[in-house]
This record gives sequence, structure tokens and C-alpha cells, in this order.
Amino acid sequence: MNLLIVDDQPQVVKGLLSGVNWNDEGFSNIYAAYTAAEARRIINLNPIDVMLCDIEMPVESGLDLVEWMRSQNIYTRCIFLTSHMSFQYAQRALRLGSVDYLVLPAPYNSIQAAVRKAVQEINTENEREKLTQYGQILQEQQDTFVEGLLYRFLNSGEKTGLAEAQKIGKLPADDQACHVVLIQTLRLEGRLEQLDTPTLDFAINNIINELFSEYGQKTYCIRQEDGALYYLIFSNEYQIPTDAVIRQLEQLNGFSRQYLQCILASYTDYAISISQLPDQLTLLKEHSNDNVSMQSGVFLISQNEAELSNPTNDVISQPLYSRLRQHITAGYFDAAKMEITRIIEYQQQSNLNAATLTGLYKTIIQLLGEAMSKHKISIEELYPDQESFALYQDGWKSLNQLRKLVTNTFNQLQILITDNSNQDFSIEQIINYIHDHIEEDIRRIDLAQQFHLNPDYLARVFKNETGQTLKHYISQEKINIAKGLLRTTNLPVGMIAAKIGFSSLSHFSKVYQKLTGLTPTEERTATK
Repeated sequence: MNLLIVDDQPQVVKGLLSGVNWNDEGFSNIYAAYTAAEARRIINLNPIDVMLCDIEMPVESGLDLVEWMRSQNIYTRCIFLTSHMSFQYAQRALRLGSVDYLVLPAPYNSIQAAVRKAVQEINTENEREKLTQYGQILQEQQDTFVEGLLYRFLNSGEKTGLAEAQKIGKLPADDQACHVVLIQTLRLEGRLEQLDTPTLDFAINNIINELFSEYGQKTYCIRQEDGALYYLIFSNEYQIPTDAVIRQLEQLNGFSRQYLQCILASYTDYAISISQLPDQLTLLKEHSNDNVSMQSGVFLISQNEAELSNPTNDVISQPLYSRLRQHITAGYFDAAKMEITRIIEYQQQSNLNAATLTGLYKTIIQLLGEAMSKHKISIEELYPDQESFALYQDGWKSLNQLRKLVTNTFNQLQILITDNSNQDFSIEQIINYIHDHIEEDIRRIDLAQQFHLNPDYLARVFKNETGQTLKHYISQEKINIAKGLLRTTNLPVGMIAAKIGFSSLSHFSKVYQKLTGLTPTEERTATK
């Protein structure tokens, strides 16, 4: 433990240091300060357990020092020392939570007793905190044990331990109703887009526990191989109504959207017995799989069961299919893409489920196969990288993925069949345009619009002709001009950056250093 003695009179500090054997009182470090400012520096560097502090000090009193400590959430045990008994001093000291208030000169044994009392209070509080922590650990261990029993029961049918957990109220009895909930994360938005799954699951778990504790409900997270979050919700005293479950899940969705920027879908049903738990989990999973349009909300599956049944795979009529084939055969890929996108949007508004989505995906893949055959395009050309090929493989999994597959594939088809010789442009024209507009923020899409080209096609042809990416070439040309200006003029660096189309000085400096190995300032200094 650490002790701090604060007094503006050196003889008082010296007496307190030598007059008491502080090591016997459990202190390993004893610090001394002669002003409140000096005491603050010590407190900021070292955790202080007990402080003996004079009240009447020049510039800043001991009471002011402790008030600062409380504002910093530092709750050191403080014993005030003063040469004058003052009711106002005593009142303020009590308000600041002092342990004792001694009038000097006080015998060392009185001071020692006051410090010993403070140490006893600290030890008592530490023990209380340990007991609280032990209780929390035991509770967490029990909950983890119950979650393990549920996992084993649901995955292997093993019921060992369930009866014991039911007897002590950790699980609902056989004749007791409970609710089951499946939480599905649809997507993350904004700055938390890269939030890792364990952190997100932890946050959602905390919100669920808090929401259902309002109804006195216990919540157990049931881990499954699919990675989804399943929850068992029950109480030994009060069965929560289904409509209240839905309300709390709606709050969960709202909180997650507002604070986690996380879009959820929640699935539940009317109360069941624990023996029905395996079948209920299967049913919830089937309904989450059928949410291929990734709609957010709270879904009561019994209410939606009729809507989600009787799927049809006949999602593209024969006349429409024939028209799409004609578009693709003629190379009108934009028209084909627009038609298919309209079909997808229509299906999103209908009762689309997994079976219907799979039928739609197979039909689109069949059309793409005919396009590749007609235009002699290989699958490696159509899906040149791992990301695009993954879309081709997984387009049936959700409506969003199918939409991306259609957009990316038809854009790539357009690029691949574009006849290079028919384009009314040359690389020399592109380079001349870049030089003539070097003071502007030149982007690939701007160049593509200027020469009436597809941006991806322009980038691919430029790389094939020059051996450089378009972005690297533009940056290099800008930096070459900047280098000349830095070496031959006294123009401010910010003005040079603006002259070559950089709106941000920091961005200019990063690009300059990346391409030259020097910062703009280092470049200018090196030439002098």
C-alpha cells in the first residue's frame, strides 16, 4: 500500500515520516509533498491508498486538492490535519468523504490509529469486492455449464444433467413454457463495418440480457454449428407473453441499428416446452434461410408460415426467357441486365423464399452459359479473380448476392466483347488529355466519360498498352511536376499541391513520399 503525506511545513512532514513505523502499518511506499501541486504530480504517477493532508496551505488548500481528486474519480482515503478547529472545514471535509479530521498538534498514536482505521476500511472493501467477483464467476460458470448441457442435448440428444439443471431452476421444467429466439445479423453499416463477430455477439448478448431481465426472464445463448445466435428465454415465476417477446426483440433491432449500426432479423414463435426445443430450432433456421431478400424485422413464424409455403420455381416465363436470349445473342447486355434486375426487384416484393431464389439463380446461370458459348468467352475470362468467381458460386444464397452477380457479370461481358479496333480513341489521346488537365482531380470515370468508354475497359487497355495502372500514371505525372516546382520555386507546398489537383495537403504529402521516398519538405531542403 502507498501513503502520501502533504503539508507545507517541512518539520511536520519530517515528524510524521519518522514518528510512526509506517511499514508495520502495511505501507511499502511513503511519499511526501509540500504543496498541492506537488501532491497532484505524485498522485498522477502513483496509486495512493491513504493520504495525510494539511488543510491550510498557501495557493491551494488540502480541501481543494481532495476536491480535484474526486473530480478525477480518485477515491483515496484522506485524513485531514489542521491547526484550527473550524466547523466549515469539518463540514466540507465530511462532504468530500474524508476518513478523519485531526487538530494539530495531535499525538502520533492518534494519527497512527486514524491511518489504521483507513487501512481496515480498505481491506474490508477489497474483501467485499473479491466476494462479489467470486459470486459473479460462480454465476458465469453455472450459466456456461447450462449452455454446454443445452448444446450437447441439441447436437447429440444427450440429456444427462438436464434434470439436475431443471431441479435447481437453471432450465425450465418439462411442464413449463419457454420461448426460443434466433437472431440473424444481416449486415453492418457505417464505421463499424469491420467489427469482428465475437465483439458483435457480445454486444447483442448484453442487450438481450438487459431487455428480458425487465420481465424477470433468464436468457441462455445456445451455440450451434451454423454460427447463428439462438436464445432460450424463460422464468420459473412468470411466463412472458409472446407479444412482449416480440416487443423486446423490436427494441433489440432498434438498439442494434442505432448504437451498433447492425441490421438484424429476429425469429420466434409461441411458447413451447423444452422437449420441443430441437424441432423449434430447426424450424427457426428454415425460416431464416428463406429470408433471401435479407429483410430486417421481427418474424413470428407461425403467422408467416402460410406465406412462406408452396414456392414456385417458374419465376421467368417462356416469352421473357426468349427475349432475354435474344438480347444476349445480339450483345445487348445492358438491356438483358435491366430485364433481369426488374425480375429480381419484383421477386423481392413477392413471397420469395430459398427454393424460388435457387430457381431464379439456375435460370440466370443458364442464360449466361448461352452468352459465353455464343461469344466464345471462357468462364476464366468472365470471372477473372477469386472475388468474382465466389459471386458466381454463391449467387443463390441471397437476393443481394444474386443482384451483385448479375451486375458484375454483365458489365464484364460488355468489356470482353468490346472491339478494340472500333473505339474512337488512342492511348496517346488519353495521355495528352491527362497532361492538359493535370491541375484537376482526374479520375478514371472522368476519362471514361470524356472518351465514351467503359471505365473498366479503359483501365484494362491503358495497363496493357503502357504497363502502368491509370491511377499510378496520373499520380506519377503530378508528382514529377511537383518535384520541379519544389526544386525551382519558393511557392508554398500547399499551393503546389493545389496547382496539380490535390485538395488535401496531407494526401499530397503521402502520395509524394510514397512515389519518391521523401516528403515535399525534405525534397525542397535537399536541393538547397
